[in-house]
Amino acid sequence: ATKILLSFGWTAETVGAQLFMMGNMASAIGMPIDELAKIMGKIKAVGKLTGETLNQLQERGVPVLAMLAAHLGITEAAVQSMISQGAISFNMLQQAMWETAGVGGEMSTAMAEQSQALIGLWSTLKDNLLELGMLIASGFANDLKYALRVMIHIVKKLKDWIKVNAVMIKQMVV
Repeated sequence: ATKILLSFGWTAETVGAQLFMMGNMASAIGMPIDELAKIMGKIKAVGKLTGETLNQLQERGVPVLAMLAAHLGITEAAVQSMISQGAISFNMLQQAMWETAGVGGEMSTAMAEQSQALIGLWSTLKDNLLELGMLIASGFANDLKYALRVMIHIVKKLKDWIKVNAVMIKQMVV
């Protein structure tokens, strides 16, 4: 999700907080955070919430209309009308999401709660094992690269030798 957010223009300074909010939202509704990041990136790129991106969020269980209605102090029908007029900016949606899934919002503890469930613990273990593997591999990455280059060279030479000696090899096997 970090790479997705960065590709849509979030900065290294803001991506951590954004991941916190989106992670809570995704955890609360059972949506992969990458999907939420892609949809939010599209909304950010366009600058406003469209009917298409509203549908994408609603199909995944994001309570967009309720969040915006609460944030703006209007009805969900009024929010729907504003969306159809192109009047819900990315910033308005972002603020409504922060009020719901940011610090103090009703979804603000969803990631922490999920991390203690079996699936969350399993996910945390996998993430930590991946980080451990990357840490170990980074210590001898240059050695691995060299070994791979040597192996590629040997395989190419073996392939060339087999092409040249195919008749002899066939006679030996038969």
